[in-house]
Amino acid sequence: MGTQRKGYQKKPKYIYWLSLLYFVIPFVSLYQLYLNVDQSIPLLKKIFFSQFFLLESFLSFSAGLAVLLVNKLGFLYVLALSFYAMSLKIYHLQTAYLFESPIDFIVALFWFVTTILLLFTAIRIPFLNPNQRWWQQPPRYAHQMKGYLRYQNYLFAVTTLNISLGGLFVKIDESKSSNGDPYPFSLGKITNVEINTVEESKGIFSKRKITAPAKIVWCSKKENAGQYGMGLQFVECSNDFKARIKKYIELLKSLRLTEALR
Repeated sequence: MGTQRKGYQKKPKYIYWLSLLYFVIPFVSLYQLYLNVDQSIPLLKKIFFSQFFLLESFLSFSAGLAVLLVNKLGFLYVLALSFYAMSLKIYHLQTAYLFESPIDFIVALFWFVTTILLLFTAIRIPFLNPNQRWWQQPPRYAHQMKGYLRYQNYLFAVTTLNISLGGLFVKIDESKSSNGDPYPFSLGKITNVEINTVEESKGIFSKRKITAPAKIVWCSKKENAGQYGMGLQFVECSNDFKARIKKYIELLKSLRLTEALR
C-alpha cells in the first residue's frame, strides 16, 4: 500500500533566503576590506578588481543562482563550490592579513553551515527529488468526471477530482475492486486510466473516452480506505493524447467549469 506523497506547492522561502545570503557575501567582504585599508578608496578600488575579490564574487553569485534553480545539478554545484570556498577561506586566513577579521570567519562559517544543512537536513529534498517540486508541474484544474482504472487484473470505477496536462487525481468509487479483493496499489506502479471527456466541434458538444497509461505517484493511507484516492502521472502518452487533454482543459476553462488549484 502506498502512502501520501508530500511536496511543495511553491518554492520554499528558505531557498530565497539562502540565495540572498550568497549574493550578500561579496558585499560583506568588500565592507570588511574597506575597514581594513583604513577606508582608502584608491586601495579599495585596487582590491575590488583583484583576482581574490573577483573569484569570491563569482563563487558567491554562482552559488546563489544555483540555489535558485532548485535541481540536482545546482545542488552538486553548490556543494562543490562550498568545499572549494572553505579551502580558499582557510588559505586566505593563513596568508592574507587583510582578510583576517571576525567578518571573514563568519563568511567561512556560513559556507560550512550551509554545506552541512544541504547534506544532512530536509533542505536538500526539493533539490534532489523533482516530484517534490510541485510548483514546476502543470497547473491542476478542479473538475469531476467518471472513468475507470485498470490495474493488473483489477478494474475500478473512479471519479476524477482534478486534472492537468501531466496527470490527474482520482477517487475510487468502491471500497474494493470489481472481484471483491482489497486495494493492491503501490507507488510507482503503472496503471491504465480511462476517463470521459467532452469535445466541441462547431458549437456541438460530444462525449469522448480517452485512455492512457499512468504512474501512481500518490496514494491515500490504508486507514482511509473509505475515501481512497490516488494521484496519477501520465506516462508514455502519444502526441494525440496530449493534444486532446490540452484541448479538453482549454474547453473547461472557456466554459468556466473549472478553476486552477494553484
